[in-house]
Amino acid sequence: MSEEKELPSGWSETTIGSVAIVNPRVDVSAIADSTLVSFVPMAEVEAGTGRINTLTHRRINEVKRGYTAFLDLLLSDLSYLE
Repeated sequence: MSEEKELPSGWSETTIGSVAIVNPRVDVSAIADSTLVSFVPMAEVEAGTGRINTLTHRRINEVKRGYTAFLDLLLSDLSYLE
């Protein structure tokens, strides 16, 4: 873990859950099977940086089972980043 540092004036320490929704559920059942959605294969995410090399589009019926849907993505399924 990193050493604790003093926060800038006017800042306060809090948890991520108090400022963001963590792991929200996404209901894809109402989306038409032919709808194109953004898709990032994990092989296209650089392990060291989290940089996305390729963004593709697939029909939702191809990816709604077996993959995780995200509204917004910070980082997911990535190893520890230094």
